[in-house]
Amino acid sequence: MMLDVVVVGGGISGLAACYGLTCKGYSCVLLEAEAKVGGKIKSLRKGDYLLEYGPNSCLASDKLVEIVNSVGLKDEMIAAGPRAARYVYFQGRLHKVPTNPLALVTTSLLSFRAKLRLLREPFVKRQVGVGDESLRDFVVRRFGLEVYERLFAPFISGIYAGDAAKMSATAAFPKLVALERQYGSVLYGTLRSMRGRGSGSLVSFDSGLERLPQGLATGLGDAVHTNARVQTVKFRATSPRYIVIAGGKEFAADRLVIGLPAYDAAAILTEALPELAALLNEIEYAPLVVVHVSYRLEELGFSPDGFGFLVVRTEGLRLLGAIHSSTLFPRRSPQESVLLTCFLGGATDPDVIELDDAELGEIVASELGRILGTSVRADVLSVWKIPRAIPQYSLGHLDRLRKIDKLLEGKPGLRLVGNYLRGVSVPDCIEKGLEMATSL
Repeated sequence: MMLDVVVVGGGISGLAACYGLTCKGYSCVLLEAEAKVGGKIKSLRKGDYLLEYGPNSCLASDKLVEIVNSVGLKDEMIAAGPRAARYVYFQGRLHKVPTNPLALVTTSLLSFRAKLRLLREPFVKRQVGVGDESLRDFVVRRFGLEVYERLFAPFISGIYAGDAAKMSATAAFPKLVALERQYGSVLYGTLRSMRGRGSGSLVSFDSGLERLPQGLATGLGDAVHTNARVQTVKFRATSPRYIVIAGGKEFAADRLVIGLPAYDAAAILTEALPELAALLNEIEYAPLVVVHVSYRLEELGFSPDGFGFLVVRTEGLRLLGAIHSSTLFPRRSPQESVLLTCFLGGATDPDVIELDDAELGEIVASELGRILGTSVRADVLSVWKIPRAIPQYSLGHLDRLRKIDKLLEGKPGLRLVGNYLRGVSVPDCIEKGLEMATSL
């Protein structure tokens, strides 16, 4: 089959890239190894519960809203409450995360000394020529150790499930580093950049976040081939440059887009481009365990409010945090029940994934009782293990990306897309996939 572009991988990055290319008039196919598209975005009904096994929600960026409208999902998109509170569990209780200057001054999460240190941030000299600074070092240098441990570290575990001491500040939070470079202060720069700007809402869909990749696949129609695992990729010096064999069929094109996780992309490139494959294999992924639990509302006596909570690592708990799923969006659980989506593992506790489901359920039920201050035992609905869940933007990540880009220059029409490159969120993946479609 002769085509303009072959896209390998039906996660959100590959889908966005293929959709962007199709809208520009290219003939494309998208090859997905599994029976359905979506990658790590998985939503599943279990009785009257709607369980999310990957991302639970995403910010309504301009590009995301544009593509939602384009594929006809506008009426199915739902938004969380704009002021849904976030909490941090520290010293035996939940503290509301401060979201404005007054709350920052009055919060019980930080000591008086830490607040003074925080207010000194605009007077901390910017550093120039320090190389690839770790995220931990960057935050401690600008805000102090206490602010790092009680605010930033839990926040980082909530996004990357990562170890900030090993992560590149510039790669993981480029906008944060840019504020220091441009304004000399992250606080001052944040206030300046926020003027006249609203923050995007957290959104999902009536039937779960998986509705987004499903909608994209529906829009692509016959271009999507599921159960089409790639066996071979052949590189040629003349047109067609790329021959892809998948699901017993052969696809030929002058352009090839690989939207697989880094390790899977490396596997299909090892023979033809061993140097590129070796760089991709250097990218580490943090494991994650997702545990869904429920409480009967009449037994619990209250419904947890807000978005959810994160746990400070010094508390000695294995829970990274939990999302109050039934509070965040409607129709996630029966009216008489409360649904929580809990997370364990990450780069700071990778061995937890080796425990069996019963042990993991016991840990979650026990620690939730302590955090929520209840003797009522949670019912465990589901345990899901993801050995390689979230890519880690470790120190040296940007240098690795430069080497990858250099190697790709020698292969016209070959592109990589995915959350292991320059942004892990769903909106990041959509935006980068559409950008790639334009640049190709």
